[in-house]
Amino acid sequence: MQFKDVENIEYLAKGKRGLIYTGTYKGKKVAIKCKHPESKAIGRIENESRWLKKLNKQGIGPRLLYQCSEYLISEFIEGEFIVDYIQRCAKKEAVRIIKEVFGQCFAMDKLGINKEEMHRPLKHIIISGNKPVMIDFERTRHTENPKNVTQFCQFVFRSKLANILKEKGIKIDKDKISILSAEYKDDMSKKNFERIIKLIDE
Repeated sequence: MQFKDVENIEYLAKGKRGLIYTGTYKGKKVAIKCKHPESKAIGRIENESRWLKKLNKQGIGPRLLYQCSEYLISEFIEGEFIVDYIQRCAKKEAVRIIKEVFGQCFAMDKLGINKEEMHRPLKHIIISGNKPVMIDFERTRHTENPKNVTQFCQFVFRSKLANILKEKGIKIDKDKISILSAEYKDDMSKKNFERIIKLIDE
């Protein structure tokens, strides 16, 4: 594969809709995403580029460096997937990371942006330099009813991650979070969001 001004190109991974390569672009390691030749999905590269442009302004996602109709180039995010990181980090650090992800989810909700995978973002959140970075925005869309915060509630309080947090001494009231999540769904106010956040380290 050849990409504009990219050197040291190496294959990294493939998904249902895209192929991922790494390379060097203007002296920096980058990720290159292009359409999977067997995928029937239309406009995924353009869609991801559009949303990365918007979300980068909010400090969300890898920085978009170059785009065209066939592929996009973004900064390469080095780090660990969120569950692996939280499993080994200290309690205080785990709470901070979870809160930061919730903050990004709330920012997307307020913009009417739905990322789609936040109920199970096992490979969609990388902790890089102690900062959670969301990746893979090809299915992102605009909606009047975004679900980023409520979906991430499911992931934090009702998945394998919940057991990891419990082992670290982070109390989880599943009944209360269900109630607050439902209230937030009806009214995505900062007040309702902060009530959810408060549950993480009560």
